[in-house]
Amino acid sequence: MTREEVFGKLRDIFADLLDEPDFELTEDTAMGAPESWDSLLHITLMTTVEDEFGVRFSTGDIARLKSAAALADDILGKLGAA
Repeated sequence: MTREEVFGKLRDIFADLLDEPDFELTEDTAMGAPESWDSLLHITLMTTVEDEFGVRFSTGDIARLKSAAALADDILGKLGAA
């Protein structure tokens, strides 16, 4: 899976969870921006990403993965594509 494919799936997940069909996910998207990416949404996001990509995050992963770029990098690493 390529980084672009990961970002495409992440964009769809964010758009669905934020209920914003036209949500623009960028490398700079981070927890707190958008404002609705708070701690509660973060947990929902992590579990949704785990299900979508078939990966598992440790508690430490969940605590440090607070940007779209870091999340994409970690997913690619877990999938063995990094």
